[in-house]
Amino acid sequence: MASLITVVVVKNKTVIGILECFLKEGYIQSYESFGKYSVLVTLKYSTGIPAIELIKVISKPSKRVYSSISELRSFRNGLGTIILSTSFGIITDHEARLNNVGGELLCKVF
Repeated sequence: MASLITVVVVKNKTVIGILECFLKEGYIQSYESFGKYSVLVTLKYSTGIPAIELIKVISKPSKRVYSSISELRSFRNGLGTIILSTSFGIITDHEARLNNVGGELLCKVF
């Protein structure tokens, strides 16, 4: 909403996994380590319109949300992406369906 080109976020394994998923799905341009504890993320825009329209956090430390593969529903008729933490690592809902694995729902992106 602020039309920023770059954003600095805290560096940890979960954030790096989520950024990898965002990069594969085309929501960000790139990311790189910036110092010891932070990551510089370059956001993606198409003619001034951001690629990320909505990010909604599903699981929180106070309330974890888990889903099996049979309960996993598509988000925005398959146009959106759900990020999951599974035994295969942090993956998208498309990869979870291919691997037939469920896990903790982290966030939804559109």
